[in-house]
Amino acid sequence: MSTRWLRSYAAVVLTAVAACGEESTDQGGTSVAQWSVGSEPILAIGGADEREDYLLYGVAGAARLSDGRVVVANRGSSELKFFAADGSHLRTVAGEGDGPGELRGMMQLVHLPGDSLLVLSFRPGLTWFGPGGDYARSTPVDLWSVGGAECRLGESNWYVLADGSLLTILEDNFYGPDCPPTPPSPWRQSGLIGRQIVETGRFDTLAIMPATERNSPNYRVYGKSLVLGFGSDRIYAGDTGSDVILALGLSGDTLATLATPFEPVSIPLAAKSEGVRQFTRRDGTTETGTAYLYPDEYPLFGRLLVSGAGNLWVMAYPVIEEPISSWRLANIYAFLVEDGGARWRVLNPSGDLLAEVKTPHGFFPLEVGNDYILGVSKDELDVETVSMYSLAR
Repeated sequence: MSTRWLRSYAAVVLTAVAACGEESTDQGGTSVAQWSVGSEPILAIGGADEREDYLLYGVAGAARLSDGRVVVANRGSSELKFFAADGSHLRTVAGEGDGPGELRGMMQLVHLPGDSLLVLSFRPGLTWFGPGGDYARSTPVDLWSVGGAECRLGESNWYVLADGSLLTILEDNFYGPDCPPTPPSPWRQSGLIGRQIVETGRFDTLAIMPATERNSPNYRVYGKSLVLGFGSDRIYAGDTGSDVILALGLSGDTLATLATPFEPVSIPLAAKSEGVRQFTRRDGTTETGTAYLYPDEYPLFGRLLVSGAGNLWVMAYPVIEEPISSWRLANIYAFLVEDGGARWRVLNPSGDLLAEVKTPHGFFPLEVGNDYILGVSKDELDVETVSMYSLAR
C-alpha cells in the first residue's frame, strides 16, 4: 500500500543529515549525531529474480552470519534459504511438512551465538538448526496454550527468545460470561507480558502495560499500542503513547527506564478525514462501518529494534494523512513503511541518545550490525526483496 504524505518530515522534525559524523539539534536543543545508511544496497536477494531458489514470499526474518552468509526465513514455503555473501544461493532447508526439520506456519527466526538458528512455527513449535543449516532438534509446543488465562487472549502475539523460552502478550477479553464489559470508546486494552519456560511450563508475568487502543471493536486510527524489542538479556517494552520505555530483565525486574526520544506531534485537521470505514462483502458490495475517531496527537513512536551491539533503535511515528492501524508499523506480516524512509533514534542500554539515522524508502529493518543493516522491502506488486545496506557511524 502506498501512503500519501501530508507534509515533509522537514516541516515537523529534523531530517537526518546524509554525511556521517555531522550533528543536528533536536527540539529540546540537544545535539544529535547523525549515522548514515548507504544510498544503494550492497546485497539484494529475491525481487525480480524468478528462479525458484531466489523467490521470496512472506519473509519472516533474515540474519547475516559471521562468515558473511545470509539466511532468509521464507514463510511462504516454510524454508530457510542460505545465500553467500555475494547473494548467490547456497542451500535451502526445512520446508512444509511434519517430518524432522520440517515446519508449518513459520513465524520468527532467531540468530543464536555461534550462528545456530532457532525457528518459531505453529508446528512443531521450536526448531533448531546448525550454522550450516543442518537440522538439530525440535520441541513441540501448543502455542494456543501458552499463558492461557480467563478473560485474556493472546491474539497471536508469540515470540521466542534466544534461550528457547516463549514470550506472549495477553490482552483483555471482554466477551466471556464472567469477564468485565467492554469499556466505552475509545478504550485501551491492557497487555500482560509473560514468559513461559517450555520445558517446565512455568509462566511468569513480567509486566502489565497499556496495549492496543480501540474504537468499538476496531483498532483506533493512529492508536497507541504496546511494542517490544528483544535483546540478549532484556526485553524493551514501550507504550507508544508514553514518554518512557522500560527495559525488563527476563525475570521481570526493571533494568532501566529510558526516555522516549521524540516529542509529541499534533494530528492536523487535514489528516482527520470525515470518512467512515468501508467493508467489502463477498458479493463485491460495500458496507459502511463506524466513523473514524481520531486522537489529538500521533503516537510518539511506532517500533523498537535492538541492534547486535545491544543498542535500542526507536522508530519515530510517521506523520501521515492516510488512516492506518498502528500495529502495521511493527508487524512484519503486513508491514507498512512510510514513503521516503523511516526516522530512528538510537539509545544505548542506559538510555543515552547516541545518534539519529534514516532508513531507505520502503525498507523494513530486521537486523542491525556494526556496519550494516539488513531488512526486507516490497514493490508495488508486493514482490519482496531482502537487502543489506552499509551503515556508517
